Amino acid sequence: MVGSILHRIGLGLDVRVVKSGQTEEIVNRRTPGVPDPENFAKFRKELAALKSTVRQIFDPWMMDADSTDNTPATPNKLSTPNETLHNDHLHITAADEALGYESLFTSLINKPKT
Repeated sequence: MVGSILHRIGLGLDVRVVKSGQTEEIVNRRTPGVPDPENFAKFRKELAALKSTVRQIFDPWMMDADSTDNTPATPNKLSTPNETLHNDHLHITAADEALGYESLFTSLINKPKT
């Protein structure tokens, strides 16, 4: 079966392209050791700052199984099944109110426009 239970219950989101203005980053790394694009690293940092709404962040370059704690993400060495699974996309696990966390989607909807 493809996709974790998190996707099937609406808490898992996979992202293959990140756009910001005229910049578009394709989230993909098939070769170990290739550094992540600067804009993507910044985007990951912004996601990690949403501790009350984002539970996990897995991507081709970094793995963070619990983004709510203060433990830094670890490099994705493409050596475990979970690491190789995330070599071509960003996976975000949203927090859920029933689990004691504010909904990611509620947070994004209510986010002030800048």
